[in-house]
Amino acid sequence: MNRSRRILPRSTEERLKSIARVQGIRLPEAIDPERETRWTEERIPEIITTLKPFAKRVPAIASLIWELNDYRQYGDES
Repeated sequence: MNRSRRILPRSTEERLKSIARVQGIRLPEAIDPERETRWTEERIPEIITTLKPFAKRVPAIASLIWELNDYRQYGDES
């Protein structure tokens, strides 16, 4: 499968949804996991850029950004 079209793990989207709900954050529509569009690897830079302002207030989002960067660099290899 083309690396840029790989879909990110659903767990990543679920974590962001959970964090946003607990923290009372309304996510921008472009990255809201509630939308039909699944996140693909090619969208990671856009997702990270959008999340950065939230990361300053919410350490769990900063952790999620690290996870996305790792996924972009290494894929789903463990």
